Amino acid sequence: MKYYRIWHSLNEKEIGKYCQIKEGVYKFNINDDRFIGKVDYFLKPIPFSPLVPELTLWPKAKVTDLISVSTIGLHDGLIISDKIKEILEKNKVHNIQFFKLAIYQKYFQVGVYWYMRYCGTSNQLIDYSNSEIWEVEYSLNKVKEKYIVDYDDFVVKQKELSYPRSLLIFSIVIDKKADQSTFVLGNIDGGLGFFISEELKHKLEQACCTGIIFAEPNEKYP
Repeated sequence: MKYYRIWHSLNEKEIGKYCQIKEGVYKFNINDDRFIGKVDYFLKPIPFSPLVPELTLWPKAKVTDLISVSTIGLHDGLIISDKIKEILEKNKVHNIQFFKLAIYQKYFQVGVYWYMRYCGTSNQLIDYSNSEIWEVEYSLNKVKEKYIVDYDDFVVKQKELSYPRSLLIFSIVIDKKADQSTFVLGNIDGGLGFFISEELKHKLEQACCTGIIFAEPNEKYP
């Protein structure tokens, strides 16, 4: 099955301004244990309704189905419209949670939006023996290319390293047996990535969802 990685559009004719979100409004203490951005919850399911900031769009930003954001606490997921959420929920999504949030522009709330939060990865779907994997320093500088047999081998070799050294996958080959419609991958170039099947890509395109780039797994962004 063919897969695509989801990225935010950078086309200002489509999105108006990047990032589209000007700021987050925190009507609570971000040190509260219920804050969605608490480090303890990273890539783990949150079993309650967390505290989520309200978001404010730049005046020049356009309202799209996928909204670009750089706000404290919202770095491990995507801001999506109700339209995208409905399509995803009909296609057996994996390792994600949806939490409703409010987005405002010029004091008026726009649409119905959700924070699609990653609560797990599916790195077992990577064909490690055919992927390009490097030992890196500070997640940036390539030190030595590594041959990794499979997921278990990756976990073992990752544990053998200590900060600032780690393993990073630069060129991903997805296992031919993968049949999920969506999944999240970690330890990859560009940070956490949300991947969708070609069939789901067509459904989002047919629904005219905006603000999205559908990229090949190893296509450079931007």
